Amino acid sequence: MKIEKLLEKDCDEVLNLISKLCEYVKYCGFKKDLAKFKSDIFKKKLANVLVCKKDEEIVGYAIFYKTYCSFELSGGIFLDNIFIKEAYRKEGIAKMFFDELKLIAKEENFSFIEWICKKSNIKALEFYAHIGADLQNKHERFRLRVD
Repeated sequence: MKIEKLLEKDCDEVLNLISKLCEYVKYCGFKKDLAKFKSDIFKKKLANVLVCKKDEEIVGYAIFYKTYCSFELSGGIFLDNIFIKEAYRKEGIAKMFFDELKLIAKEENFSFIEWICKKSNIKALEFYAHIGADLQNKHERFRLRVD
């Protein structure tokens, strides 16, 4: 298995995995739009996507983008989401994604990687603790829609 950057030809397959994640977390607002996804990733460069391939099958993805912490005066990576097909979990893929994100963060001279996880996702919380992540539960996350 290998971690690599998303290629345009693989966008539809990643969108299918995003749809599966939305089903899992019971998010019903997902609208699959291949042209918009390609534009957002490859033209506007709003986010970066890593994929894990076994042979030529995409078995997982991680979507992330740059962020900044004014308290630390440092850049970082925000991991928007990570998803691995159920049949491939427990094979070290999540660790492979985090190792690659750490390399990217070091290349950019960033000091952190952060993400959000549902409190009910016990397996993920245990994994994050295992890789040395600190739970940052000092704040609640808000979103203000602009549409």
